[in-house]
Amino acid sequence: MCRFVQVVSFLAAGFCSTAAPAAVVPLTFAEMTQKSKFVMPGEVIDVRSYRAPFHDLGEVMFTDVTIRIENVMKGAPTTREVTIQVLGGEIGTAFQKCLESAQYEKGEKVLVFLRDYHNAIWNTGWLQGKYRLDPSGTVVRGDAKLPIARDLALSVVQAEVRRILATPSAPGAVEPGRTQPLETQPAKEGGAK
Repeated sequence: MCRFVQVVSFLAAGFCSTAAPAAVVPLTFAEMTQKSKFVMPGEVIDVRSYRAPFHDLGEVMFTDVTIRIENVMKGAPTTREVTIQVLGGEIGTAFQKCLESAQYEKGEKVLVFLRDYHNAIWNTGWLQGKYRLDPSGTVVRGDAKLPIARDLALSVVQAEVRRILATPSAPGAVEPGRTQPLETQPAKEGGAK
């Protein structure tokens, strides 16, 4: 069984390239929160890939990811579901992958940071704007390379989002004193509080 594989690197455009690590600007937790229109946990209920034009690159694959919103930390969505557009996807036996795009699976619980981009909702900071939650939905799975650097209770992340939003600052300004990824007390398995 030979599977047709199409990998899109977008090297010339500066998108999705492993050869250009600076293509995605690293964000602090405060920057990611401030740049986001929405911050919310939820569950992925649908994943659908399709082809469409993208800038001057021609036709590429996108995936629409529909998330049922559990609660809202930032923003005011008008429905209980939000659809995120992700660069890359799989249609039949063909696929395109963007290493900087977040990957989603139907049924997974997630915490997402979202922004408007070309009349669609995208992850803020590409893959930096998506985190898996544990099966109970109470622990955010961190990653040392991302703004949430280690596992934290969702309630801790929510409190930090509220604190950042309550801090007077110019739009897009970096929170004073926060230059490192969000790290507080690590979460305990089974729903830390």
